[in-house]
Formats: sequence, structure tokens, C-alpha cells
Amino acid sequence: MRLKIHREPYWLDLPSFALRLKVKPASTAIVAWARAAAIRELSLPGATSDERRGLIEAAFARALGRAAIIEWEGVTAEDDAPAPLGDDTIGALMDLYPIGEMFIAVYLAPIEEIAAEKNGSPPARSGTGAAGEAIADGANGKTLHAPPASG
Repeated sequence: MRLKIHREPYWLDLPSFALRLKVKPASTAIVAWARAAAIRELSLPGATSDERRGLIEAAFARALGRAAIIEWEGVTAEDDAPAPLGDDTIGALMDLYPIGEMFIAVYLAPIEEIAAEKNGSPPARSGTGAAGEAIADGANGKTLHAPPASG
């Protein structure tokens, strides 16, 4: 398993929006806290599953931003002065589509890469994940057919 994760706060660029966000490294604790905070934030009686999914995703973006962002550049208030960093302003930034969605994707990308590696076994040269010899009976490459049904 290659650990390609940040150990110290770092700058995360969202160049499409001219934003730079200094964030804490993504960790299990931050992601778990953000998920729990998103669920706590919402009361969804009568919401459809699609509405619920969208509202939880938005709440997760706000919570993850609040947990991770420690500094920013390129975020201004209505008077074009730099916006102060705080829970309300981070929440407002994450509510802007597609900023919240992009933040989640870019911030969690290193974790997603680790998850994609699964057990750390590199693919075999043939392009498959398994390169061992066949050890099961009948696993010699021949197609086996079920016997015809009787009756």
C-alpha cells in the first residue's frame, strides 16, 4: 500500500474558480466527523430519496469544508473585500454549485486513490488483478457446461 497522503496542511487549488484553500490533510477522523455532522444537520421527514441524497451531499460538503479548510485565497464578501474565514462563510462557499461538489472530489482524491489500490497488489502484466496459477478443479481454461436437465 503506497501512502500518498499529505501529512501537513497544504494548498488545494480550484483553478476554475480562482480559489486556493489551505486544508488539513484528509483523514478518517475528518471524513467521519463530516459525515456525522451532515446527518445531524438534517431532518428530512417526507423527503424523497433523491432529495435526501442531494441534501446530505450538500450538508457533507459544508461539514467537510468546515473541518478541513484553515485558510483561503480568492474568496470575497459582497463588498469585494476578502471574506473572513468562519463556519458561516465556509458553509456559504460550499453551497455554491459546483464548488462544494468539486471540493469534495479534489480534497478526497488522495483517499480515493488509496481505496482504489485495495490491498496494494499491482495489476499483473496481463492486465488482470490476479496472476496466480489455476488451482481449482476445472480451471484449465476449458468451458464447462451444466448437464442437461432431466425430466
